[in-house]
Amino acid sequence: MKHKTEVKLEANIGHSNAAPNKLSSSAQISAIEKAPLCPGWSQQKRVTENNNRNVFEISNRDPNCGPPKLLSKYDDPNYRPNLSQDRSLQTSCAASTESESTEHVLQDLLAVGELSSMFGAPGIGKGQLTCAFAARVTQGEAQLYGPDSIPTVPGIVLFISTEDDFKRVIRPRCDAAGANLDLIHSVDGICGNVNDTTPFVYSAESEKSIIAWAERKGAEGKGRVRLIVFDPGLIALGGAASTNTNVQYAFDRLVKLAKRLKCAILVVLHDTKFAKGKPPLDRAVGNRAIVGVPRCVMLVSEIVGAASEFGGTRVLVRAKTNIGELDGGYEFGFETVIVPGKNGPIRASKVVFKRCMPESPTDILDWAEGGNAGTGKVDMLDAAINFFKEILKNGPVWSKEVERQAKAAGITTRERDAAKIKLGVDKFKEKGTRYGRTFWFLPGNGPK
Repeated sequence: MKHKTEVKLEANIGHSNAAPNKLSSSAQISAIEKAPLCPGWSQQKRVTENNNRNVFEISNRDPNCGPPKLLSKYDDPNYRPNLSQDRSLQTSCAASTESESTEHVLQDLLAVGELSSMFGAPGIGKGQLTCAFAARVTQGEAQLYGPDSIPTVPGIVLFISTEDDFKRVIRPRCDAAGANLDLIHSVDGICGNVNDTTPFVYSAESEKSIIAWAERKGAEGKGRVRLIVFDPGLIALGGAASTNTNVQYAFDRLVKLAKRLKCAILVVLHDTKFAKGKPPLDRAVGNRAIVGVPRCVMLVSEIVGAASEFGGTRVLVRAKTNIGELDGGYEFGFETVIVPGKNGPIRASKVVFKRCMPESPTDILDWAEGGNAGTGKVDMLDAAINFFKEILKNGPVWSKEVERQAKAAGITTRERDAAKIKLGVDKFKEKGTRYGRTFWFLPGNGPK
């Protein structure tokens, strides 16, 4: 039975189907007349036509249904797509597609058309590493360290930095690293009119300026851009590293820029406070997109104590990579070099790689940060584990007594708790008293 409730809906020509209560027409009036309605409503006819505004009269067949609305054409079971008008899905078949190898700018670290990132504490040596990378790129050498050379195409390195001064820091370091200075460039700003240079802010407009500059260099025969360094990477993020959408959008733009210029892009970022002991990828500042989008994530850490037997004081590890071998890293140190300057010789530092490290990122960081590398000190976690094994070897011991002896042995609460978890130390409460004491024991060595 049809109820008397009737509603008149207006539709403007030239618009698509609208949302409920804000109905507008599709491009064709006939499309509106044929458009399906939500259950309970039926469209009767077009009752008026005045000044390109068409009114449709519909009737309510169900008093319990909601307000009338036009449904999407995809909700109509009779809808058939018109491939000449609709956007169709584009796919690729593996059988008809040839595999392509990755073109490395630096072996396993930087690749053409890809984004890489580097994390580390302030002052750890990230800036020196970018200059060492730049030197290899301008020399046409893709091997960072090792007996076998991997020659590649030398190219331009463009620094976009707001932390290190180009004349006083970056240029001397690149000179000390042996870079071809004709291929080292830095962004000073965006030049408008004569003598009108504004500070560089990464945006869609400044991105066009980078593309135009790079293409002009190539057209002039002065080299092809092979590497762009953002230091700090927050330049490209617009300062907001905590919003997943913002990071994803900004990094996607950098990937498109890398593919457009056929170069590698490296963003340099700080790690979190108290990063020591955390899993490698959990040390990045911000959300997971910070480490999710880059194809290679590098982490720089300090070797605790004195230099190792190889003479290194830092380690560089590949915490994640989709462009090369996953495990491995490098041990490196620094060396002071005298380079020529405008007002006389300048003391500059350069990175000296000591050895390749084949271990996993976690193992390398545990070795470097555990204090075992140069001083021979025993890792305090190992000391706490040995302490628990000794004090609990004969059975359960009152927890207060264990805590007292651990404190006397110089074991912190954090190390003590970590050792308990590592060993699986269990506990039980003394029965028969109102305030029973708690006893700790090793697995398999508890009360009978």
